[in-house]
Amino acid sequence: MPTINFNNLTQTGIPFAVEYDGYSEDFEDNTSQITVECICDWNDGTDFRNDMCGYTTWNGFGNYLNRHIPYLDPQSVSRYGMKCKLIKYGGVRDDGDGTLGDDVGWLSTSYARYQVTFKRRKYLIEEDGTGYTGGDKREYQRYTWCKTKLMTRERQVPGLQLQAKNQGKPIPTNGFYADRTISIVATWVQIPCAAIPWNWMSQCINTVNSVAFALPFGDQAAPIVCPIGSLLYKGPANELDPYETATGDLCVDIAHHFDFRPTVPASKQTGAPGANGNWWGWNGVLLPGTAGQWDEIVWAKDGVTNPYQKTDHQNLWIPGAGP
Repeated sequence: MPTINFNNLTQTGIPFAVEYDGYSEDFEDNTSQITVECICDWNDGTDFRNDMCGYTTWNGFGNYLNRHIPYLDPQSVSRYGMKCKLIKYGGVRDDGDGTLGDDVGWLSTSYARYQVTFKRRKYLIEEDGTGYTGGDKREYQRYTWCKTKLMTRERQVPGLQLQAKNQGKPIPTNGFYADRTISIVATWVQIPCAAIPWNWMSQCINTVNSVAFALPFGDQAAPIVCPIGSLLYKGPANELDPYETATGDLCVDIAHHFDFRPTVPASKQTGAPGANGNWWGWNGVLLPGTAGQWDEIVWAKDGVTNPYQKTDHQNLWIPGAGP
């Protein structure tokens, strides 16, 4: 085997060399990637692949996952290792018989040559030590990507009578006003099966958020601002389907589905909303016969209870079964 200068180290200290004759770049919308060929000791192959592609673990308690982030392409600020492919191996690792097999007959050579592909993820990648282990950050601020869709609808108001303007004749239907919502699907990526927040999802479904928070979008940390009462949680948008990661672990992606109702301007609110934000979103109603004024919706039996109860939707990103 020729002498190889292992002058690079992975995050955990695995030495490797870069073969520049195997370097390539491919730039195209949504599929851009950089490919590099790397050589490491055969016995370091598993750790090398894990460091390049990254992986997630959970210690069974606490509010945070342990994110072992993938290797960052040194020539980029946004492309991380996504795929390792063994393309060549060589050299005889002497186990006494001069063959490529180890003691159990499995392949064991001197070095491994991997083709490593670097791509940009659609979510923010941040390490554990940046506020996620006992700090002030929450898991939804990393490894979560959102997609949105603006929708319009008719919101019916029983008791609100419509009529033909010129003839003054009533129209036999419930009154309605034009409303709008924004569908948000926030996908939490690479969650170990043991860390799925089953009970939190059950508690939050059909409720609105009791705490204001902001979701990420693309490479922006917090552009989707969600005031109290504006997010209605509808559960996962699709089935939780376990998949094998590049490192051989079983994980799921959880696509949390919300409907968001934008803020009602203060000038359109009836009374003082206070700090609970009930006129923001789902517990507000447009009053019949007023100039675009909104009020809080409560049950008539007590005059206090809102039809949409509130829970802390940030808990949807707490790993583990929950309370």
